[in-house]
Amino acid sequence: MTDKQKQWFAWGIIALVMTLVSVFLGVKYPIPEPPPFLPDEEVILGTTHFTNISVEDATVTDDLAVTDDASVGGDLTVTGALAPNGNVTYSALTIFSSTTITVTDAQTITPTVTIYNLDSAGAVTITLAACTTDGQPLILVGDDANNITINDTNVRTNDGSVQVIGQYDIITWVCIDTEWIEISDVANS
Repeated sequence: MTDKQKQWFAWGIIALVMTLVSVFLGVKYPIPEPPPFLPDEEVILGTTHFTNISVEDATVTDDLAVTDDASVGGDLTVTGALAPNGNVTYSALTIFSSTTITVTDAQTITPTVTIYNLDSAGAVTITLAACTTDGQPLILVGDDANNITINDTNVRTNDGSVQVIGQYDIITWVCIDTEWIEISDVANS
């Protein structure tokens, strides 16, 4: 038992005895003031669930699951998994990472980073795998002169046709439900 718990236990016993004496003997004794409620030392509570939290900087060394609002005004560092169960607003959080891949004909790409610089040995047709995280951005950039056609499976384009990426072309997508919705298509020369 901690010192604070001992203080509360002693106060409870004294208060109970004073109340019993007052009831049975008719004598009014004052009940002493209880000990301070807030402890001076750190309290370890075990698993705690927070909602509507707001912090300047946060470092999470295990998985972070957000089931309500969480606002981080500074840096958010997560070394485990970040699992939001609602809307996620990224402001100071770095979410863009890129990689260059050489695609082959009939290849399916399952996006795991935000930006893909696409190379190919010739004209090819690729497919984007169905997306799984609403709001996830995807940017495809043509790195060489070969045309890369994106199959219309799991994608929605601005004109309903397949997209072709040439050198320096950029197509931006966002995940809605399980489909990639086109945000912009820039044909650069």
